[in-house]
Amino acid sequence: MPLKKLKIKNFSATFVLRHWWEEDRSIKNYTVWTMRRRFELGLFCKRDKSVGTVKRNKKGGDVVKKTFNSSNHVNTYTFGLNLIVAKVWVSWKFKPVMEFRID
Repeated sequence: MPLKKLKIKNFSATFVLRHWWEEDRSIKNYTVWTMRRRFELGLFCKRDKSVGTVKRNKKGGDVVKKTFNSSNHVNTYTFGLNLIVAKVWVSWKFKPVMEFRID
């Protein structure tokens, strides 16, 4: 999966390209699995809510309630293009969000 990340201060964008010929043929790879079974052509855009950065204070406090509070949500925008054999999209946000690295 070709992936490119761009980060400038609090703005970050991720560019992704998925296609039929990717080596991972397992059923766990849902995006490629659906592309092989559905033929889609068109544009798509969506807005999601992501959890912002972890909110900590010096006294300890309740970190979980402050982090997952509705005032700590960040809008994440996605714009993409569905081709018959490939799917391309860019996702961006203007504030930092909580991210997990899975290797």
